[in-house]
Amino acid sequence: MDQLQVRASGFDQHEMAGQCQRFLDLHRHLVDPEKAFHDFFDVVGLKTIEEHLDHLETLCRKLKQDTDDFSRLWCQLLERDATFKNIQLIWETESDRSLEENISQLAFLQQYPRLSQKFHATHEQRIQALNSSTSLEAEALFVSTGSTFDQESTAAQWQRFLNLHPELVHPEESFKDFLDIVGLKTLKEHLDHLESLCETSTHVSKTKFGRLWSSLLNRTMKFDVMQLGLGTGSDQSLQAHISQLAFLQQHPGISRDYETTHHQRVEALDSSTSQEAEACFARRPNYETLQGEIVAEGYDRTYTNAERIVIPTLKILQDFAAAWLPAKYVAPYTALIAPSLNGKTRLLKELSRHICVVYICIRPDKSTGYPPQSEWAYRILIDVKRKSLEKQYDLLLLAILHAVATFFEKQKSQMATSDRMESWINHSFPKKHRSGDPPFWLDVQKQMESLTMLSEKESAGRLKDALSRMKKSTSFLGPTNLNLLLAIDEASQLLYSSESPDDWTFFRILRRTLAKIPSASGVFAILADTTSRVSDFTPPGHLDPSHRPGKPGLALFDPIYQIATFDTLVSAPPTTWQQLQSAFRLLRYGSPFFGVYVDVANEKQGATGIVQDLIHFALEKLLGLTDRSIDPSSLTDSQAIALLGSTIQPQLYGASHLNVRLVASHAAQCLFIDPSRQFLISEYPSQITFSSAANQYLAIDEARLIRCIEILTSTRQQGHVGPGDIGELVSRVVLLRAMQETMRKNQPKPGEEPHPEKVVMPFGHPVRLVDFLKTLTGLNRSQLKLSSITTTNKKKLLDDGQLFWNHFVCIEHTPNSEDFLSQLHRGAAVQCKPNQHGFDQLFPIYLLPKGQERLDKKNITFCGIQVKNKMQTENLAVDSDKWTPDFAKIDCNEKNPYLVLFFSLRDSKTDLIPIPVNPESKLDLGRRASQAFYSLSSFKFLSEGLKNALTELINTHPSVSLLHDKSLPDTKAYAKTVSPLVSSTQNQKRKR
Repeated sequence: MDQLQVRASGFDQHEMAGQCQRFLDLHRHLVDPEKAFHDFFDVVGLKTIEEHLDHLETLCRKLKQDTDDFSRLWCQLLERDATFKNIQLIWETESDRSLEENISQLAFLQQYPRLSQKFHATHEQRIQALNSSTSLEAEALFVSTGSTFDQESTAAQWQRFLNLHPELVHPEESFKDFLDIVGLKTLKEHLDHLESLCETSTHVSKTKFGRLWSSLLNRTMKFDVMQLGLGTGSDQSLQAHISQLAFLQQHPGISRDYETTHHQRVEALDSSTSQEAEACFARRPNYETLQGEIVAEGYDRTYTNAERIVIPTLKILQDFAAAWLPAKYVAPYTALIAPSLNGKTRLLKELSRHICVVYICIRPDKSTGYPPQSEWAYRILIDVKRKSLEKQYDLLLLAILHAVATFFEKQKSQMATSDRMESWINHSFPKKHRSGDPPFWLDVQKQMESLTMLSEKESAGRLKDALSRMKKSTSFLGPTNLNLLLAIDEASQLLYSSESPDDWTFFRILRRTLAKIPSASGVFAILADTTSRVSDFTPPGHLDPSHRPGKPGLALFDPIYQIATFDTLVSAPPTTWQQLQSAFRLLRYGSPFFGVYVDVANEKQGATGIVQDLIHFALEKLLGLTDRSIDPSSLTDSQAIALLGSTIQPQLYGASHLNVRLVASHAAQCLFIDPSRQFLISEYPSQITFSSAANQYLAIDEARLIRCIEILTSTRQQGHVGPGDIGELVSRVVLLRAMQETMRKNQPKPGEEPHPEKVVMPFGHPVRLVDFLKTLTGLNRSQLKLSSITTTNKKKLLDDGQLFWNHFVCIEHTPNSEDFLSQLHRGAAVQCKPNQHGFDQLFPIYLLPKGQERLDKKNITFCGIQVKNKMQTENLAVDSDKWTPDFAKIDCNEKNPYLVLFFSLRDSKTDLIPIPVNPESKLDLGRRASQAFYSLSSFKFLSEGLKNALTELINTHPSVSLLHDKSLPDTKAYAKTVSPLVSSTQNQKRKR
């Protein structure tokens, strides 16, 4: 298994070993089963292997075969000692076509994994390949089915490859592996770049270039040495280009899945083996190794805006504690609802400067987050073996009350309240350099050991005494309804079931203990967790397990979600173009976590590394998992909406179940919870950290964006997206994709580790307007007509125009120049308010004169987009005067040139024309540049796959029949039967 461990770098070795053992159990009769496993793994990956083995085990059970007999015949088929006809005969499958197709699919995938990925083979083709005498013979079957052009093109590229790699070790294998991963088009483009590089390297001959390039790829020459040989000098842009070419060829899979820096690529290219190079990327990102230390330090940083965050929360909790009556409420507790990174835990600590907060963290044993688990309290609360947990919880509450009272009784009465509470925080809350539980929990443990079980009546009296003692010891807090707050963090662990006779959850048992607290006791509890749904701790009355039919239900306290930490660390507005795009400035928008992380990590890590780590971290929060390499087809509804929410912000209606998941597990902000707790609204506000992470993830692999659009289509079919939103959603996707492509083609030049202010966000940096228009239209600058704009204004717009946005935000006002500048600061475009005159979307354009660095509101202008989701029947000139700032009531300080784009998404014609003018629009004749796009086909940069997905989104509508599109015929017939008059009777009459 040594080889397995080496090749499992970056994977869970325990999981890897488990799948390997499963494979060996089913393939023990192969000549070299371990090699077969590794060969299969190298092509398809661990997840596909696991699914494949699941299917094999299911097949074995379905055939009712002894495992060893099944394995023996299966291996004989793979070793070509048995034919498929032998399989049919022995397993008696000839009458079951579906079963035979399943067998041929499994065998073909395992025998020819690369062919399986590349070709959609029929059942007959798979059998022919399985019956071939050699692998080459099987592969020839599929090569022969390709077009003559493809064969000739592949052969031509192979010859070019050989010419450029005269001394490459194993050139055939290298060429084939590269072709399999990137495809013929990318391979051809790569060779074009290599030949261009060779031609521009005037210091070396073509032969010498090929030898230098081969030496680098063979790992017999370091990157810097090769640079000397090529004579690139100090041209950092050229060096970065060369490292990109070499890295793409050497590690095409990693190049496809990761955004890399020049330094990372050189480190990988200079590694002594491929395994060593890949380990650089298989390792967890740097934030994993630094996160504990950085987050711990950030946890102790000075709290910002306490008056706006802490005091309102404290007031709510005090009011809840005063309102607690056993006859009215289930128990004295509430839930703290907020997404990850919003500062829930830090808020609990800050509350302890005003009241006594007993903080308990019950995160799972293997969790590495901060604050760490309260180990002793966790063992008491999550005690899976004890059957009398309620009595144990009762004793824990008593012990906590007495331990709190003892601590404050020992303090000197003349101490200032702030000093007393600071001492309490040090005694009871986790500290970064302290291992194990805080001292407070040793006090509680000793108190609990001294307590004995009593009858229910005696317990009530003892609880009353403990509460009285606690209130007296904390009387220095002054008149208050709340002296002690029991705060349980990572509270989702309470939702597991105990071994109590009733199989109750730990939460339900704890709630019974809390319900024993009398009113006006000064004690309340709060349960905080990111991954728990609001209904887990505060369910609607009809879903509460404690509610009994026929009896009036007890009320629950409203959850607290109004934690106003968003944007608390935003710095002063930028004054220069460099400050505007600075990643360190932009990371301060939104969640305070990112800004605090930057402040702490700045002393421990390079600026580029900090940004990369936080972008990776943000993506993990959006996806709700740490494995970012999931197959696009595996993206869930909530993951897709999270990615779209942070980029195009679709508005969902009546999808509370989805909104709850987005807040719980995908970093959405909770905007509203109705009093019945049956209706929750979430949103992704403008936060460029999340939008940069989402854009980078979607831009790297188009299949991810297509999957997101498919899920949005399904969401629309369920009625969660309004009919008036579809065209605007599609146009936002088109514009976003154009921006992604433009940013991808115009990335900042890498070089040495830059000054922190000069680091920019990946897929969150400025691009020139002229480059964006080239992507959108497919036209070069000289080909852009842009209608009636004067030559001077056109030159100013195209020379100076800069775009800086990567996400949309829905607004409820008509913006002006100040608003456009604010949008520019955040890197945002906007979806206009409903019934906005003139435009559906807007984004700012900044006119940056050459040599001018300081930002000036006079240089702000805009692009307005008008979207039609129906065929354009009138002459475009008729409405031309409506697409102006005056008609839209957009107050612009300066009469700068501006841009108008018109999208007619349903048009059958494909056309790209300047917008014509009418007499009313001539006032802006010389300032307005414009372009009209007819149909999705006019956007040449969109792939066919994307256009098809967007077309389906445009055409979809809420419909039960559409939801049954992939159902079985009988199910479709049932849907029609129970929906009379919905479907036309014409088809039925024709059938008769």
